[in-house]
Amino acid sequence: MRVIVNGIPLLDLRSGVGNYVYHTFKVMLSIHKEWDIDFYYGLQWSKKLKDRPVASFVRARRFTEHLRKIYPLYRNTLALLFAVGQGWKKFDLYHETNYVPMQFAGPTVLTIFDLSFHYFPETHPIERIRYLDRHFYSRLNRVSHFITISDSVKQEMIDCLSLPQDKITVIPLGVEDCFTPISIDQLSPITEGYGLKPRAYILYVGTIEPRKNVFNLLKAYSLLPLSLRVTYPLVLVGEKSWLMEKLDKEIERLNIQRTIIKTGYVSREDLPALYSGATIFVYPSRYEGFGLPPLEAMACGVPVVTSSVSSLPEVVGDAGVLVHPEDIERMAKEIQDLLNNSRRRQMLSARGLERSKCFTWRKCAVETLQVYDRMVQNV
Repeated sequence: MRVIVNGIPLLDLRSGVGNYVYHTFKVMLSIHKEWDIDFYYGLQWSKKLKDRPVASFVRARRFTEHLRKIYPLYRNTLALLFAVGQGWKKFDLYHETNYVPMQFAGPTVLTIFDLSFHYFPETHPIERIRYLDRHFYSRLNRVSHFITISDSVKQEMIDCLSLPQDKITVIPLGVEDCFTPISIDQLSPITEGYGLKPRAYILYVGTIEPRKNVFNLLKAYSLLPLSLRVTYPLVLVGEKSWLMEKLDKEIERLNIQRTIIKTGYVSREDLPALYSGATIFVYPSRYEGFGLPPLEAMACGVPVVTSSVSSLPEVVGDAGVLVHPEDIERMAKEIQDLLNNSRRRQMLSARGLERSKCFTWRKCAVETLQVYDRMVQNV
C-alpha cells in the first residue's frame, strides 16, 4: 500500500503541525513496513522525513516568502505539482496534514488540529483567514475520514462543521522520549548559557502570539511580590509572532522588565533542560487543539499551571492547576502559592510524570495506521 503525506509543514521551524508530522511518521516508518510512504514537499517528492537544522529552516522560510511575493499563485502551483506527481505515482491513500486537502482520486485523510481560525479569526493573519475561508470549508467533502487530536476539537467539528461523529477519530499527540527529568548537574551548563539559575525561574514555552494569552501572563506575573519576581524571573521561550509588537511596551508599562527573560526560539536539544530547570511552568492559552508544551513540562517533572478551557484539561487531567485564562488575579494567586509551597509542587510533579506516560508518539502512529487500514478496506 502506498500513501502520500503532505510534508510541507516540515519546511519551516518545527513546531505544532511540523512536530506532529515528524514524530508520527518517524515512528510509523520504523514500525510498519506494509505501507510505502512518500512525502510531498512542494517542489520535491521524497521517501525521507526531513529533519533540518535551524539555519536551513531559516533559509527555506526566506525562499518561500520570496516565492509568495513574486508569484501570487504560489499555493496553486503546489497543488498543480501535487496533481502531476500523482500522474506518475499510484497511491492508495492521501493524508493531508495541513488543513486544506488537494484533489486526490482515492481515500483522503485530513488531520484537523484545531478550529482557532473559525472561533478566533482575529488571532491569525488576514491572508491565512482569507485562504481558509476560500478553500477549507468547500473541500471538506473531499475527505474520507478526519483525524483530530482531542475530544474538545472533535465536538467543535461536529458543532461547527456539521461532520458526522463516525467520520472523526480522536488520536492524541505524544511526547518525545527526550522530555524527561534532568539532574541539576546535567542541565546547569545549558540553563547557565541562557543566564538562568536551575530551579529558580518560571517558564513559558510557545509562540508569542495573541491566542497564547501572554499579556495576561505578564499581568499576573506583575502582581507577584517583588521579592518573588527577583527570585523567580519569568522566562519566555518562543518566537515572537505577528500582533506582538507591543510586547516590550507592555513589559515596560508593568515595570517588570528587570525580571523578564526572552530567549527567542530554542532548539529541541536545549528544551528538556530548560523545562527540567524550571520551578513551575505556566501556559495560560485561550484556546488549544491539544497543547504540547504542558505535556512536555509534565514529562520533565515540572508543576504546570494552565487554562481550564478547550482541550487543556484533557491533557493535564488532575496533574496540573487549571485557571480560566481571563482570571488574572487567580492566575497570580496560583503561581504565588506554588512558588511558596514545595510540597504541592512535589505532588503535582509526581502526578504530571505519571500522566505524561499516557501520551506516546507510538500510540499516535499505530492509531493513525488503523485509520489508513479502515479507509483502504472500505474502497
